[in-house]
Amino acid sequence: MREIDFKYIARDGKQKDVHMRPLGIMYSPNNAYLIANAFKGAKPVHYILSNIVSLVETNTRFEPEDDFSIEKYANSMFGVYNDGKVYDIEWLIKDPEIIQIAKKYQFHSSQKFIPNPDGTLTITMRTGGLRAISLYLTQWGGKIWPVDGAVGLSMPAGFCGGHGTAAALGEAFEKYGFEDIRTLAMTSATVGIIASVVIGMAMIRRGAERGEATYLGRFSDLPPELRSGILPKERRFSMGEAAFSAISLDSMTFNFAMVALIAVLGYALSKGVEALWPALMLPVFSCAFLAGILVRTVLRKTKTDNYLSKPVIGHLSGAFTDYLVAFGVASIKLEIVVRYIVPLTVLLIVGLFCTALYVFLIGRRMHKTAWFEKSI
Repeated sequence: MREIDFKYIARDGKQKDVHMRPLGIMYSPNNAYLIANAFKGAKPVHYILSNIVSLVETNTRFEPEDDFSIEKYANSMFGVYNDGKVYDIEWLIKDPEIIQIAKKYQFHSSQKFIPNPDGTLTITMRTGGLRAISLYLTQWGGKIWPVDGAVGLSMPAGFCGGHGTAAALGEAFEKYGFEDIRTLAMTSATVGIIASVVIGMAMIRRGAERGEATYLGRFSDLPPELRSGILPKERRFSMGEAAFSAISLDSMTFNFAMVALIAVLGYALSKGVEALWPALMLPVFSCAFLAGILVRTVLRKTKTDNYLSKPVIGHLSGAFTDYLVAFGVASIKLEIVVRYIVPLTVLLIVGLFCTALYVFLIGRRMHKTAWFEKSI
């Protein structure tokens, strides 16, 4: 055999000249590697084949090492990773779904499957590369708790979208047999509202007291209506205007009818799409937005939009949102919450932590002016 010279593109993107004695080639799911060493008995080095350029044989010959076998070398590693040590690995799998998949895999030539009396599975193997094994098996197993991966959507849906988005998410996943997501998303939305009031007010008080707020002074200096949420009699205002005579049609009825029309059209659009394309499911919540745009366009074209009262529509929307929150809280099934209590709690705590991190770390640096108010 002959020694070789080649140029190799290292991790930093720079080329370097390499002189090596080739020992063999190994393959992994992502790359193929040249296994080589600099001299007899030296530790083998792995080079990604796709990073090798300008390879040429030299006139220097060498004899293959009698005590080196590429098969034996491969069996001493997990994949293509080797830290020079050998470990006895025991991997316990509890998730029945993961167990069935794992039985079809060849992780290592020394692996053994040991079924346990409680239905779990232990996989043993003797190999090197402990760090690679830990990272790979954790990623491959995929689940700390045996729950559907969709559970992870409940926190962002509840925190960012509220009970409306939680209802839409629940409707979408119920079509595919995962009914628990509605309760989990509603729970996340409820926790989000409570946290925004309790923790949010504490953060505002803290920011005002420390002078971090631009437009807020001390919390105690705020008007009573901002601290309590109740307007005094002299500060109260009209909720809207009437566009119809009471003897013909109540204005509230007309405004309510427009809101109800949008809801009905949204429901009809969702069911129509489902009937025509069963594989495509559009939530009523989303279809109602499209219906609202359509109704508004028609009203403007027919010049009848001036009969609507924007304040009344706004108050109706606010009232329905309050009802949605109340009904959403009432729809939470406690037995489902208890079943997912640990992963759901971890998910919500991480969400609250990330929110606080955004406000006080990212928001402070991202917003040039009034960072506290904008972040809140």
